[in-house]
Amino acid sequence: MSVVHLLLGSNQGDKVTILRMATEKLQKLSEKPVLVSSLYESEPWGFEAKEWFVNQAVKIDTSLKPRDLLDSVLNIEKSLGRVRSEMSEGSLGYSSRTIDIDILLYENLITNTVDLKIPHPKMYLRRFVLMPLSEIDPGLIHPVFNKSVKRLLEECKDKSKVRIISITKDMSTVNNLKWRYATKRFDTTKKVSAENLEILKEAVNLAPTSYGLQPFKIIILENQKIREKLKEAAWGQPQLTEASQIFLFCNFTEMGPEKVDEYLRLRSKINNQNFEETKSYGDMMKGQIAVMTPEQLSAWTAKQAYIALGILIAAASELQIDTCPMEGFDKSKFDEILGLRERGLTATVIAAIGYRSPEDRTQDFIKTRKPLDKVFEMIK
Repeated sequence: MSVVHLLLGSNQGDKVTILRMATEKLQKLSEKPVLVSSLYESEPWGFEAKEWFVNQAVKIDTSLKPRDLLDSVLNIEKSLGRVRSEMSEGSLGYSSRTIDIDILLYENLITNTVDLKIPHPKMYLRRFVLMPLSEIDPGLIHPVFNKSVKRLLEECKDKSKVRIISITKDMSTVNNLKWRYATKRFDTTKKVSAENLEILKEAVNLAPTSYGLQPFKIIILENQKIREKLKEAAWGQPQLTEASQIFLFCNFTEMGPEKVDEYLRLRSKINNQNFEETKSYGDMMKGQIAVMTPEQLSAWTAKQAYIALGILIAAASELQIDTCPMEGFDKSKFDEILGLRERGLTATVIAAIGYRSPEDRTQDFIKTRKPLDKVFEMIK
């Protein structure tokens, strides 16, 4: 796997959206979540144009060889509307474009062919390259000049205007969530390690729940015979048997006062408090729960399980573990196979975890999400 630094640029169309789409496509080439800089606006370099460019540096970890990477980058440009034209007089070959993706550095590789030059031969001359690159990797060493990117920026004589327009402070969580998808086929040869499994359990156990009661239990299934039975109750979906583990979230169907007291005794012990001091708080919780119908209670406890599911998905993405949340199964049959009802539990939702199979075509899809202004509404 090789570390590669690239620069994105656009001065036509919806520039920010085009860069975002390019980043999502580059993520498909990366073995880890991509690292991106803030967005920078720069005046055209080497030619004149009314529209300024929006630029962004991107760092990927890829198994592609340089030539294959170049071909993939050119295909991404083409898919985003890039049309390469003949150079015009006085333009030095530069022109306005919907998207431009330059390979700046590929590890310490130095190559100089007609169509592939690494390091990029003019990167040290351009502030619009060095500023975003210095943001994400200031200590990166240029293999020809043997100087850091930060030092090259300090020495750069370029006087063209470059200004930051959107700050990316720490996008690792967002990038990890962009990387993940609902994995349909898992690689059966790869298993989640015991160490990572413990990390996931710890993260899910920290999920916020109403009153902190955690009214659910999570059953982690590895037994293949049981998973084969559950697969039949999930209409044959392959995740049930291909994934490394299955997390089955089960919500409580009963929530008697003894469960509240059990929680308050634990809280009192951890915080070195007198259990008797929690009586008024406990009575309030018991009163709220007591007025719920069985249907309302089950719906309420199920909601808490879904919060824990969200934590699992986020934590797994941080560890580069694939997940697939699943509601498509016969819950009554799951309850029967696992004897859940006798334990005051019922199946709520599944999360298959493991590592994506190369055969899973859905990993190549770009996420479809509504624009932020369609999801969020601000009331000031």
